[in-house]
Amino acid sequence: MPKRTFRLIETLLGIVRGRDAIYLDSFEYELHSVVKLAGGINGKLASNPIEKFVKYSLSFTSVLAFKVVELDSWDYQSESSFDKVVDSDWRKTLGGKITPEHKHYLIQTYDDVIEVVATKFSLKISDD
Repeated sequence: MPKRTFRLIETLLGIVRGRDAIYLDSFEYELHSVVKLAGGINGKLASNPIEKFVKYSLSFTSVLAFKVVELDSWDYQSESSFDKVVDSDWRKTLGGKITPEHKHYLIQTYDDVIEVVATKFSLKISDD
């Protein structure tokens, strides 16, 4: 597998790293458009740490492709728990409706790794 280059995604908590950083409680796919993830982030594992778990909801729009792999079956190639893959080979293989606005994102959760090709994302964090 070729080496990939990543751009770390800064959240309201800063950069989030580690297997225990992001927990996934739900995954939704709205046919041909949206992927939604929700769960908790361990605030202690962020670059701007806080002493508690916070809830998150992460939505990707204009989704062209996604894949989910169980963490222990994954190749462990990423910089943090939420990255953008720069010069993605996978993105280059997608035909059809791909545009320069479509980006390849990688989210490493406690149990799964989710990769999404989409035009944008929205991340909401709350301590409710």
